[in-house]
Amino acid sequence: DQRRIGEWVEAQVSRLKGTPEAERDPAAIKMRDLFRTQFENPGNSPAFKEQFATRTASVAVSQLAALDARTAQALTKILLDFNRPECITAFMAALKSKDAGVRMLAASGLAAQRAGITADKARLDQMVTAFREVSVSEQEGVVLDRIYWALSVPSAQIGSVFDTFMAIFDKRLENRRGGALASDGAEISAYEFFRTPGIVAALSPPQKEQLVKALATFLRFD
Repeated sequence: DQRRIGEWVEAQVSRLKGTPEAERDPAAIKMRDLFRTQFENPGNSPAFKEQFATRTASVAVSQLAALDARTAQALTKILLDFNRPECITAFMAALKSKDAGVRMLAASGLAAQRAGITADKARLDQMVTAFREVSVSEQEGVVLDRIYWALSVPSAQIGSVFDTFMAIFDKRLENRRGGALASDGAEISAYEFFRTPGIVAALSPPQKEQLVKALATFLRFD
């Protein structure tokens, strides 16, 4: 059964990939609807849903890098529709996509799974590492906004994400000093996170100083 599910997923992706470019957008919508219908069938067992998500995520991990942007976005949207922990590994892989739309969807998918991720220290560390690897070179504000959102963890876990926030801030401020345009709005989610009651209180004095310096520099530039 698991093999058949995987083969079915691969067949749908191959069909979309082979669709003429002019027809790919409506075909992508049709494929997404097909996956949603299959997944939401009331006759499905919990085990089938788990395996459907697992096999789709597995195909995404193995194929995303080689897919065209429209097909990769469609597959990532399907994983986002599933909204299950089995898709987390695929979202982390999708963060490395060359397409900003795929990266945004991947970060959104991880944000949607944040409650489950933060309940598992090892998985949280894995997510933070994945974001750290890609975020310092991310140029698209909309993607960074979703990354900040995904990193907005409960105050008790601020220590797990603080250095990553600061690494992104440092790179963004370096770009500003280099002549980048004024704020693209990406940091709004981060500012709102640090305004959350309890977050600043959970920081150490050196962390508070580090945060204030970064925010003051953002304010000066913007």
